[in-house]
Amino acid sequence: MKNKELERLLQGIVPGTKLTSLIDFDLDAENKNLVMNITKRGLESNIQKDDGAFESWAIILKYHLSNLISTVKINWDDLGIDIKNEHVSQFYYRLNRFIQTYTWATTARPTIPTVPSSLLCHCPLKESAAKEDYPKGSEGELECEFVAYNKSEFDCIDHQLPIGLFRDTVSKDTHYSPGNKSAIDIWAIKNDALYLFELKKPGNEHWGNSEGIRVGKRKPTI
Repeated sequence: MKNKELERLLQGIVPGTKLTSLIDFDLDAENKNLVMNITKRGLESNIQKDDGAFESWAIILKYHLSNLISTVKINWDDLGIDIKNEHVSQFYYRLNRFIQTYTWATTARPTIPTVPSSLLCHCPLKESAAKEDYPKGSEGELECEFVAYNKSEFDCIDHQLPIGLFRDTVSKDTHYSPGNKSAIDIWAIKNDALYLFELKKPGNEHWGNSEGIRVGKRKPTI
């Protein structure tokens, strides 16, 4: 069972769903095993887009087609570039964490590069920008409003948290994953829980006709 047939089954449950063409899906119905082969273009795609979000597709298909899928096996095209490339190492980091988290997920290859034990993440070196620093109507302004309206809900909350992993020490030359301007839109802590938010203003959602997040006081659910 290939992409188009799986897409039709999924559309019967989630109307309008369209599988990415940069991942080849192949379901062995007899053994209830779904093989996902990620093409090189998919591997190089932005991880926020459908083409590179292999974890999301695996979870969506496993959940909605649970009567047909028991296990998911991840495969991928030869990368053809050095493992020290930040986008490549990021993929292997995601893959390692994914198969560690979900017992029903495995890889189609006997071995994959492991995640180094010495990885570090950095912390902000300055305060996040204020609302007046952003253009009117921008996502940055909306983030500041969201933080202000929901401040009483959390022990702490802020926006634009820099992300990135580094080998051994934090520096421009030791990036393990892409960094630079990459950041979590909004983050918050309450008791022992960490909350992460991806904020999209109206018109900046490629997957449908959503009106985006309505800024206002709200209690997130996880």
